[in-house]
Amino acid sequence: MDKHLNKIPMLLSQKELRDGRRYKQKDIAHGTGLSVSVVSRIMNDRTIGGMTYATAKAFAKWLGVPMEELADSEIDEDEGE
Repeated sequence: MDKHLNKIPMLLSQKELRDGRRYKQKDIAHGTGLSVSVVSRIMNDRTIGGMTYATAKAFAKWLGVPMEELADSEIDEDEGE
């Protein structure tokens, strides 16, 4: 996946406002089915260049948004499944 601006932290803030709670990385890991280390790396990276399609799909589903909203440009389904 090419490097594109990571919008996941912003989308997480919006989810927290909607849900009326704060999410810890272990909550996100449990909700997405990803490891805490993967969640940590993604939440602390300004870009999503190392994220696989499957990881992006898991985040999008948990956040309740289309995958296209995770980054500042389209995520390529062919990369990193």
